[in-house]
Amino acid sequence: MNWVIVIFMFAPLHVEADAVEIDNYRGKPLVFLDKESCYQHISENLDKLKTFAVTHFDGQYPVRSIDCFKQKESV
Repeated sequence: MNWVIVIFMFAPLHVEADAVEIDNYRGKPLVFLDKESCYQHISENLDKLKTFAVTHFDGQYPVRSIDCFKQKESV
């Protein structure tokens, strides 16, 4: 099972999406074989991940949390 990064934002309740899944970087898959390597990547790239998320949401919301989750399997 692969792991991916998910960034949650402080968004109002009426907002449809308040998170973004990071599963690629510059067109290449960004998945991790274990949770530890996922968290290591977050630690090493925290500022870049925060900047990406804030930009993704047009600067409207600050980052609430960044975490690693098992990637959903394709059907």
